[in-house]
Amino acid sequence: ENDGVLLKATNLEVGATYHLRGKVEEIGEFTVPAKLLTDYVASLPKEKVDVSFKDGALHLVCGTHKTVIKGMPAADFPFIPTVDEGTRIKLPIEALSEALGQVMFTVSPTETRTEISGALFAYADNRLVVAGTDSYRLAEKTLLAQGEGGGSFRVIVPVRALQELERVCQGVSEAGGVAELVVSESQLAVMFPGIEFV
Repeated sequence: ENDGVLLKATNLEVGATYHLRGKVEEIGEFTVPAKLLTDYVASLPKEKVDVSFKDGALHLVCGTHKTVIKGMPAADFPFIPTVDEGTRIKLPIEALSEALGQVMFTVSPTETRTEISGALFAYADNRLVVAGTDSYRLAEKTLLAQGEGGGSFRVIVPVRALQELERVCQGVSEAGGVAELVVSESQLAVMFPGIEFV
């Protein structure tokens, strides 16, 4: 886009959007395999990376390193929903990360009983309770949160989504800041500075 690069990824259960600063000469979009791109970029030196799209492929140049990655048109990429309406709360990223770390070990990894194969997020009266169980163990963490316009919610977030959310929280918690949770009827969105997790 004109103001930078949007990186989007999804496994059809979890979606993430990351806003990356960059100088854009021409707007456009393209889809490439995430693991291939991640592995290649991780091996590059910490220098400027030039990205261009030519002949149905993504061209990356970083110093003396060059590669071409084949992909698909962006129109084939799955839709990542946006959660605009719902109950909104804000809380420190570090507190959310800590709560996930303290509760995740009790969440049942099997998906045969959906009610315990995730963590309960329950919000009311400026308190967010994050709870998990495998029917033998129970962990619960209560966090102070700022709600907008009252409201409350009770949702179960699947364990695989929790694992990804915990990884995102750990990656951004060092910088501090505030996470905003938006809960609609069937979606949970967590907004961090520059990142949206759905």
